Amino acid sequence: HDYLRSRPSALVRSLCGRRAAERQDSSSARRGAPAAAMPLSRRVASCERLAELQADCMADDLPVANHMLSWTEEEAVYYFESGGQEPPAEQRVYTRVWLTSDVHTDRAENMAWLRSLPQHPGDAVVVAGDVSHQMEQLEATLRAFSERFAHVFFTAGNHDLWITRNDGGMDSLAKLDAIDRLCDRMGNVHSTPRLLRGDGSGAHKPGQGLWVVPLASWYDDSLDLTHFTPSLIHRAGDMRAFTWSDFALCKWPAALLRPSDTMTGHYPAGVACKLAERNEPSVREVNEALCGAVGDAVLSFSHFLPREQTLPDWLDPAGLSFSPGWVSHPAGGTAVNFSRVAGSRLIDEQLRRLTAGVQRPPDGVCHVHAFGHSHRPKDFSLDGVRYVSHPLGYSKERVKRLTPEVPHLKLVWDVDGAVPPPPQPLIRYWEEHGGREPELDALLASPARPPAERQRGAGSMRRNAQSWHCGTEASMQSSAIAAQAGRSDPAGMRLGGAAGGGVR
Repeated sequence: HDYLRSRPSALVRSLCGRRAAERQDSSSARRGAPAAAMPLSRRVASCERLAELQADCMADDLPVANHMLSWTEEEAVYYFESGGQEPPAEQRVYTRVWLTSDVHTDRAENMAWLRSLPQHPGDAVVVAGDVSHQMEQLEATLRAFSERFAHVFFTAGNHDLWITRNDGGMDSLAKLDAIDRLCDRMGNVHSTPRLLRGDGSGAHKPGQGLWVVPLASWYDDSLDLTHFTPSLIHRAGDMRAFTWSDFALCKWPAALLRPSDTMTGHYPAGVACKLAERNEPSVREVNEALCGAVGDAVLSFSHFLPREQTLPDWLDPAGLSFSPGWVSHPAGGTAVNFSRVAGSRLIDEQLRRLTAGVQRPPDGVCHVHAFGHSHRPKDFSLDGVRYVSHPLGYSKERVKRLTPEVPHLKLVWDVDGAVPPPPQPLIRYWEEHGGREPELDALLASPARPPAERQRGAGSMRRNAQSWHCGTEASMQSSAIAAQAGRSDPAGMRLGGAAGGGVR
């Protein structure tokens, strides 16, 4: 090794070229295997460390860019030793990107669905939060995804940050750090931005690439419906009667809490801002890369809702005001209360800074933002961003057709770019589609299904949605107490409904 370092770089490059060819043969043989099969190494820590690796490989003539800081050291060495011909696997080619959220694999039927998924060689999947409050179950779920997909992108939801007696006394911020470390250890599970670059054939094209950007998030009161329509205050009622498990099961530093009329006497008003600060380095990095023509599209995602128009009962995406009639259903009070724990405008402000100042005529940068939390599908475009929610949710919600009756992943990116949105915006799934999506009609029209059931329409869906809002406050309280005691699968943690959210 020392001898080679003392020889002219041309000789070293020649030998490295032979090594790169051998590596190319081996990588072709494993192309269908998940990236977890690749050896792991630590991420490049700084520009100085990247320069050291470049000098060690005698590759001073190769360009260095900011996005290389998202590589591991092994990936950087591969790139430099190959003379720039072998970028990391996730930068060589992407095929398709799939979406899901709120998989809640504490529920046996949801974990069984996940394990039934086929292999997706070369594909990526976005999991927009809410897997499990148990670290062991979270790891098992992410591993199951990583065994089926080349890349898994994850950001934590509120359920993932609940603290039980099995978490060793840590608070929710420390648990978020532990989840990030878990993702790093797994190799092909990412909680930080990555650039998926190439086209369907694997050919390199300058400027082409999809940035997938996880955004840590929480809620504040910026989406509170009473801010937009003060007359809705009477629908909300006393917040102390709104049983929201996060208030009891998440633990935050006292500086992030404020006194409030909630079931615990406090509200996590500062958490959304704190987590937005964690995202800032990634937001700047991706924006600088896009301004430098590195990548031409963005798929960002958060667990929580990014703006008021993404609330389940906001029926006019282009409107700036909320009509009281939109919450005239029996769950209107729940809808108003949910808006106080739904998300934050900070998310939308941050995701839009990803593409700020980027000039890409004629249509600009393609930007899709995915989110979860509400357990209510959405798909519409507003001000240059397409907002998509595609939750798995609970089996009860699927039975009521508040979410797709046949659970499936949603394809949001294909080899040729973003998958087109539906012909009509998806605003209220259970009313507009009767709990169905057109591509699933063949599956739902099974001969085993009674004809009367197959023909149920939107009116029936509305009645089902209304009847779904049932259950006693006592059962909700017992669910929260069970989770705090550390039980693996507290029953009834979330009672969803037409308003979205319900009690969790």
